[in-house]
Parts: sequence; structure tokens; C-alpha cells
Amino acid sequence: MSWETLITGIIELKNATDEDILSIQNDLEFGNEVEKVDIKAENGITTIDFCSVNWGSHINEERINKLLESLKPKLTYYAISLYFLNVSDYNFYYCDEKGES
Repeated sequence: MSWETLITGIIELKNATDEDILSIQNDLEFGNEVEKVDIKAENGITTIDFCSVNWGSHINEERINKLLESLKPKLTYYAISLYFLNVSDYNFYYCDEKGES
């Protein structure tokens, strides 16, 4: 089953390998839809700043927790927000039917 998601955040890792970065990209499904991903490395710290909309997502809380657990020894900071877009927060309706034939 898939759903629509928006995921935003920053992940910082110390001594990140290409495999670590690839794991993040795959697990958070970067490259599938609309996104902004900036990866910077400085002084042994790799920062991944991202915002990704995915219309056929398989991302959920469990999947993010599993990724973070696997990266735990290298994590220095993370802040991630996951939004499910298939359930609206607000609905607005208007109908201008005058009943005229």
C-alpha cells in the first residue's frame, strides 16, 4: 500500500560513508518525486537537508525509526517531520447554485 507524504528535515552524521548517505536516500525515497536535497560535508560532519513530496510513498514512522536506529552511532543531530497528505486538515467548499432552470 502507498500513500502521499511530505517529509522534511535535517540529518547530521559524523564520518558518514557513501553507504550511509545511500541508505538515507533509499529509505526516505529521495529521487521519486518533487524534492530538495542538499548534502554538505565539513569537518567530518555530513549534513543532509531535505524536503521531499512523494505521491506513491511507503514511508511511515516505523521506517524512519528503523533508519535512525541503524545510523545511531554516527548521528549528531536530526529533526524530521513526516506529513501524510491523503488526509486533509481543512476542507473548503462553495457552491453557487441558484436553482434556476
